[in-house]
Amino acid sequence: MKRLLFALLLAFAGQLAALRLHAQTTGGASDLHFSGFVIYNEAGRLEKGGDLEMALAKYKQAGELYATLEKNFPTYEVETRMNRQRTIATAIGRLEAMQARNALASQPQVTAQPVPQPAPVMASSPGSQRTSGDIPSLDGLLRSWESQMRGRILELERDKKQLELDLNKWGEWHDWAAGEVSRVTGENSTLARKAGVLEQAIVGMQKEVEAGRAASSQLHELKQQKAAVDAELAKNARQLAAAEKAAADASAKLKTSNESLAVVQQERGKLESERDKLIKERDNAVKERDVANAKALGAQAEVEELKKKTASGNMKKLIAENVRLQKELDVAQKQVEALKADVTRKDQEINKLRGDITTLQGQLTTLRQESAQYQTQVADLTRQLKELKEMPNNASPNEPNALITQENEMLRNIIIRQLRLQNRQQQAKELIISQLSKMENASTDLLKQVEELKNTRMTLSPEEEKLFKDPAAKELIGANGVQATLIAASATPPSGSKLSPGSLTSLLLRAGEAYTAKDFINAAKFYEDALRVEPRSTDALIGLGMTQQRAGKFAESEAALQKALAYDPDNANATYAMGVTHFKQERWKDSMTFFEKSLAKIPQNASARHYLGIISTKLNLMERAEREFKTTLAIDPEHGEAHFNLAVLYATWDPPQWDKAREEYAAALKKGVKSDENLERLLEGGKKVSQN
Repeated sequence: MKRLLFALLLAFAGQLAALRLHAQTTGGASDLHFSGFVIYNEAGRLEKGGDLEMALAKYKQAGELYATLEKNFPTYEVETRMNRQRTIATAIGRLEAMQARNALASQPQVTAQPVPQPAPVMASSPGSQRTSGDIPSLDGLLRSWESQMRGRILELERDKKQLELDLNKWGEWHDWAAGEVSRVTGENSTLARKAGVLEQAIVGMQKEVEAGRAASSQLHELKQQKAAVDAELAKNARQLAAAEKAAADASAKLKTSNESLAVVQQERGKLESERDKLIKERDNAVKERDVANAKALGAQAEVEELKKKTASGNMKKLIAENVRLQKELDVAQKQVEALKADVTRKDQEINKLRGDITTLQGQLTTLRQESAQYQTQVADLTRQLKELKEMPNNASPNEPNALITQENEMLRNIIIRQLRLQNRQQQAKELIISQLSKMENASTDLLKQVEELKNTRMTLSPEEEKLFKDPAAKELIGANGVQATLIAASATPPSGSKLSPGSLTSLLLRAGEAYTAKDFINAAKFYEDALRVEPRSTDALIGLGMTQQRAGKFAESEAALQKALAYDPDNANATYAMGVTHFKQERWKDSMTFFEKSLAKIPQNASARHYLGIISTKLNLMERAEREFKTTLAIDPEHGEAHFNLAVLYATWDPPQWDKAREEYAAALKKGVKSDENLERLLEGGKKVSQN
């Protein structure tokens, strides 16, 4: 019994190892199969477009990939691969025959380039109905047919080898299954006899126990042995059924392979007989060509005489044709040079544009540094002004108060003038920075469009785009959103302090409470009152912009946020809110620009990353969408919407990645996202396709 269990464990371990090997090799096999399929489709498009030479090269490349698949993975999708190889071989033979016919059709024009032209003379001479130009066309056609036959025979040889391999494989499988059936049947017989012996022993022991000559524990032990034997019998019965099924499958496969091999051999014999027939026809055609050549030699004198008569006229025609072709060649060369110049000019414009962007970025950096310096100076002057205001109260009683007051007043005037000058300079610099930022954004967008044109894109249908979940509106005030913009509004005043109803902090508090209660009308009023108290309050401007955006007033929202950015260009929260406003208006490029600027200041903003993932799907930038969703989850592992959108992305990939899609959808459900019927139907359909 122990040996049997050990053998079964070894067999199970072997099956597990085979499954692991299959999982490792299937990836490479599927990659080869998919690459061959893509190149085969591209060859078909080239053939339809008339580019026979490139189509033939692509067909051969696809054939090499399938040959590699056959060599390295002989058991992977055998029927599909063989069918594809037959189709490719037929296409190669067809294109080679077409090229041969085209070459033969152009042969008379090629040989007629010298000044004497015998072909037109022989065609017009009486009695020369069969010229030397007619016979090579038939010979070339026969050669092309022979090439097709050879390709077909080689293809049948490959099919025959594959079928012989399949026969060996199914034969070994059948032998193994038959051996397994014999082994399990023998074990069943042994176990059945043992079960009968144990049954009789149990009956005898039962009588012994009833008579008091044996203990009930002995009877219990016999029953346990009987149960173990019955379990082994049941297990062997299952193994016997599996082995019989495997034997039946192997027999069916053997029958199918034998039938296919018979068909291949029959077709090969038919092709070989046709090839022999064509060879005989070719030999007869060669004999006829030799006869025609002899006749052509007999008419050579007449041809020479006619050459002299027509040489001058043919020469004039050739000269005129040469002049015409030279003119067409000159025109074509000019067009090529114009195209090259246009390409060079565009490259120069792109390089110049990149240089301008670099210059603008340098100027922006310098201006922002100067702006920071001015702000530092303004802060110092403001501090000095505050100290001057406090100086009369702290002056020494020995100093004359009138002189100190006069001196302080003079200093205040100087500082106030300096502050006004600094303010005007700061406004001018902010205006310049705003204009340069617009130029930078426009130039950057243009370069992005130029770069994106080089990349292939995968287009989603409108139904697939609807599957993606837009970022929730609550992200505007979430932990990773722009909660910092409402700090002033949500902060509680210091203990013991009293706020007047019209103070800035009080108004921001009341606006924040209204915003939290989704009372956007009153929230907007409170933010506007706060701006009357302090027109340059960025907190109030950002809050007003967010409130107007939640109320659907995008123009008013954008105006408020632009003012906030004019006062504080580096405010990441204002930049983020502007990105959301553009997103709600489906201005994808503008929204992407502002989210990227926001992330430059706050890289851990998961909501901004999630928005960028959604925008990337709208712009068909699927690889970037995947990267942004994964970055969102790296920042916030509990972001269920990112899992859901990753599931949709994988389900609509080309080709779909069903396992990843189902995994991400399960993660989204675990993190609180509601189930979606459309996505579940899509995943269920993908499951059926993968099973088939």
